[in-house]
Amino acid sequence: METLTHIVQRPTELAANSTSPVIQSFAPWQWQSGIYVGADYLFTRAAFENPAAFVVTGGGLPPTTGTIVNQEFGYQSTPRMFIGWRWANAGAVQFTYTRFDDNASVAANAGAGEFIFPPNDENQSINGTPTAAESALGLRLDIYDVDFLRPIRFAGGFWDFTPTIGARVADFRQQGRTSFYDSSSALMGEGSYDSRFVGGGPHVGIEMRRYFGAGRTFSLFGRADASILVGAFDTSVHIVTTAFSQDTVGNNDHAATMVPLGLEVGGSWQPMARLQLSAGWQFQHWFQSGPTGNFPFTPRPGDLSLDGLFARVAWVF
Repeated sequence: METLTHIVQRPTELAANSTSPVIQSFAPWQWQSGIYVGADYLFTRAAFENPAAFVVTGGGLPPTTGTIVNQEFGYQSTPRMFIGWRWANAGAVQFTYTRFDDNASVAANAGAGEFIFPPNDENQSINGTPTAAESALGLRLDIYDVDFLRPIRFAGGFWDFTPTIGARVADFRQQGRTSFYDSSSALMGEGSYDSRFVGGGPHVGIEMRRYFGAGRTFSLFGRADASILVGAFDTSVHIVTTAFSQDTVGNNDHAATMVPLGLEVGGSWQPMARLQLSAGWQFQHWFQSGPTGNFPFTPRPGDLSLDGLFARVAWVF
């Protein structure tokens, strides 16, 4: 293990009573060998590219202009954990697990002369003039990463450049339900779906870290990563329209490729040799992440983004 010696000279008024300087001797956390573990607290919000749940319009059948009511998630607490083994300058192997699980719901009632329809419903799948609607959407994302990290140090040990290469497996699941009612609260139409993507593929990333202070106990860092996940969607759909006495159940299973990108920036403090505390902001974007919004009536595949704050505690044994 590489060791740095941080010598802090006592103030002048204390130096006369001291025979030696204060010694702080430990290496930066990222340089230490052994087993290490860590846990992140993520305060994250999900946002779909096509979040429309339904449209409140001033009258007439679609297509017309109106007010779009979106399905929006709030910020949610979620965990991320990792464990690894580091061989000093030779690199490290790390396993990381990330979990996101949240639900969103929205409802609306039409005013006088207004009606509610699914967005972009050119086929007029609901016959009549709904005056109330409610929609619920659930999202669960489990991510498993196994990576090899190899730090490269330069500028006298004040900069670390760490490329990573490994593999990622993701289990991505969405569940949605949207219902439309007439003025007597009778159901006019309802659609629900359950969509799941499971896939895996290569995972690569880079991190730049800048240390500060003679003991290198403070640092700022930025990290970016990407992966290509090859897998399949398993989607089931259930649509009910009372005007047409329609009750349809369908399945759509197909191969797909999903591309997630990630970005993380923050700062770290090492108050003792084996402990590091970090905090910052993280962002993820999942391209072609499957159905979004009012899917059963109007299929609109799109992207998913996740953003929010993180706080991390890491310990090396």
